[in-house]
Amino acid sequence: MARFGTFAEVVTPDSITSVAYAAGVTKNPPGVPIKEILKRTGGVYENKLELPGKLREEVRTVARLTGDQELMKIAELPVVTVSLEHLRNVDPQTRIYLGYWLEYTPEEMERLGLNRERPFDPKKAIAVGLDPSNPWRVKRS
Repeated sequence: MARFGTFAEVVTPDSITSVAYAAGVTKNPPGVPIKEILKRTGGVYENKLELPGKLREEVRTVARLTGDQELMKIAELPVVTVSLEHLRNVDPQTRIYLGYWLEYTPEEMERLGLNRERPFDPKKAIAVGLDPSNPWRVKRS
């Protein structure tokens, strides 16, 4: 069954975003310091992210396909809240990245006719192996 979730993680040297920055693929340092989020939220350990209409429609479509009422509720939200509570004891200078994800089963992807492949641009890509236990991280030998 399709799943939707949010994340807030510390940027580490083996984060994909760090590797991309070090390789010159991206121009800005990865993530945002926790202190900037706390300043925006008045010290509350959470961040609100807008759910674009296109993503909300994707969630709505898979919710109809699967009959998942929780996904249907998410499809109606203009924003989602990402908790930072698990980062409360982390230095506020620490950079984090945060966001949301929508994961489909292979069967759902086939039924919905989804192809998530994007054209390859060698100027904006690096080849890395991913850590099987955490696909947000580069596999280190």
